[in-house]
Amino acid sequence: MITTVEVEKVIEYGEIIEDYPEDARGKSCLMAYIDHRPVHVVCTPKDEYLAIITAYIPDLGCGKPPTTPTSPFPVFGYSY
Repeated sequence: MITTVEVEKVIEYGEIIEDYPEDARGKSCLMAYIDHRPVHVVCTPKDEYLAIITAYIPDLGCGKPPTTPTSPFPVFGYSY
């Protein structure tokens, strides 16, 4: 189970790792943050609020720290 605190941390401190400008639900993005574990959130801005489409724990089966498309360095918050 992903907690609301984890989702809030992704939104507040995370990085946008993918952008979906043509999404059928409207412009949305995939955000990532790692505190005690990695969490991904897909969200879309609405007029009055930020809609959370989904939140999940990504499969990091490759054994390497996660990176962003713009940086080969581990995502902020990753602990080795």
